[in-house]
Amino acid sequence: MSSVRESRRPMRLVMITNETREGNEAGLREAFGSMAARGEIASFQATAPAAHGGQADSHRARKEVLQLVEAESPDVLLVLSPKRLSPDAEWVRALRTALGAHGRILYWEGDPWSRWRKPPAPAMRLWAAAADVVFSVALEPQSELLQRLGARRLEFIPHTYCHVQFKEAEESDPTLTPTTHDVAVVGSRLAHFGLVSRLPGARERGQLVRRLQKEERLSVAVYGRGWRGRGALGAVPYEDQISELRRARITANWDHFPRHAAYASDRLPVSMLAGRPHVTTAHPGSGWMPSEAAGLFVEPSPKAVVRRVLALAERPSSELMELGAEAHRWVAHRLSDREAARFMLGAVEPQFRETLPPDPWARLPRIDARL
Repeated sequence: MSSVRESRRPMRLVMITNETREGNEAGLREAFGSMAARGEIASFQATAPAAHGGQADSHRARKEVLQLVEAESPDVLLVLSPKRLSPDAEWVRALRTALGAHGRILYWEGDPWSRWRKPPAPAMRLWAAAADVVFSVALEPQSELLQRLGARRLEFIPHTYCHVQFKEAEESDPTLTPTTHDVAVVGSRLAHFGLVSRLPGARERGQLVRRLQKEERLSVAVYGRGWRGRGALGAVPYEDQISELRRARITANWDHFPRHAAYASDRLPVSMLAGRPHVTTAHPGSGWMPSEAAGLFVEPSPKAVVRRVLALAERPSSELMELGAEAHRWVAHRLSDREAARFMLGAVEPQFRETLPPDPWARLPRIDARL
């Protein structure tokens, strides 16, 4: 398949989200809406089947989506992580028919998956096989898994931050916020004492938090469900995370799926936007990420993360603030949903990618030789 649409009319776009509340996907909605307002694309419509009519897999929800596609006659149908949509092969075929011969289906898969420890949702198989392009936030073994599901063309895409929810953080100077903690961690606790989570990395995340809590010389803030002990502050709303992270001199994290190549959870862009040195998981194939000069430090184990945090904590606060400011400068307007929107549409019409920052968008790893 050529990456350029044969039909040269301005692109009409419909996005199917997995939002349980209309508007949660604020960043992509704003990005595509702004592109339509500027005339870069002809039109944009979004639909959230899971937010209407109770069950997202109801006949009514599928019918409404099909009616929208038939009415809009889009050139591109973008599907976001469809795990909440009940599989219906006939419905997917009807959508493909409504798109017409020149229509393209793009499928963004924003979660990491594992063949055995986190098996893919049934709907993923239908969309992976139907899509002209599948965007994955990880390489192996995820890329192989998506190919097993039927994906023909794969592109890697990093997680980005929502520039709508974090507008103030994007525009403000992070160095002006006073700090009250040495290190902050955000993330749920899925592995508990006496229990083993099936999710890769959950046990190591627990080790990281316990090691930090044992370091009496560190003032620790741990946000998320399930944590206990020193510095455990409970869950924090997503939109409030940056304001909480800015209260610390350093931020730290351990990803689930630490062996997934090139992967970084959305903790990375959010933590960098907070404007503090960030210490996180060293995934294989992560050459697209910024260097330590941009305030990002990647380590191979929770123990190494703690060592790095302790070393950073010994540096003057002024140096840490400058590192954090570099992190903020690097990530702002570089790894936001604006850039993700242009990158995805660029798989159909390459000119959308021409204005993207080369670092990292021109350096992203390739999955398939046909890309």
